[in-house]
Amino acid sequence: MIVIRKFGAEWCKNCKELEKALYSFFDLVLKDKTIALESIDIDEDDSHDDVTKLPTIHILVDGKVDKILEGYSACLSLKDLVIPNIADASAMEDF
Repeated sequence: MIVIRKFGAEWCKNCKELEKALYSFFDLVLKDKTIALESIDIDEDDSHDDVTKLPTIHILVDGKVDKILEGYSACLSLKDLVIPNIADASAMEDF
């Protein structure tokens, strides 16, 4: 199981831009039963002291952090890291 855990905040402009940039991708990911998507607002959940830059995405594989993407540009590479693991990769041709 792969979990994409994205950290952001309501006031974070880059977090909102990332959401727009990856909207279609996230929509497709949610259809894959082997991948889960979690969104965490750091203002509401302060238990993640290891998040020092926004946006940040943690990619967890079998419950362990496999990759950490920090900042807008790094987070955009999420598609390249996750696409090979999507069950219906043919649906990803538009990305």
